[in-house]
Amino acid sequence: MVTKFGYLHLYDIESATLIYINRISAETIFVTAPHDTTGGIVGVNRKGQVLCVTVDEANIVPYMYNQLNNSGLAMRLAVKNNLPGAEQLFAQQFNQLMNSQDYKGAAKLAAESPQQALRTPETIQRFQVRRDAYKRLR
Repeated sequence: MVTKFGYLHLYDIESATLIYINRISAETIFVTAPHDTTGGIVGVNRKGQVLCVTVDEANIVPYMYNQLNNSGLAMRLAVKNNLPGAEQLFAQQFNQLMNSQDYKGAAKLAAESPQQALRTPETIQRFQVRRDAYKRLR
């Protein structure tokens, strides 16, 4: 959302969480529209300046985790929008699930991981090692 006073507000609609706010123009912005080429918005202020604003998809997830300290939101948006930057968060959660023997949860997390971060031969091997260990205990 861009206000007429030149402030850009970025919210997660689902949780109504403020992600980012910044003044992008000292002049009144009187019109905005979607900018399909970049996936952002374009606006015009009273001086006739054309402003183009987009979200940096490579850095939004680390920003939410590091600056907002909101790992849940970072992970949810990474999954929902297939965004990069949450690989370490997913790896940590995957390791926790595997260590607590929640294999179903770990498999679901691996399947949903953005950018296929956990859909690797190493992940499959970890499940196979656990399966083989289970068979030996029987």
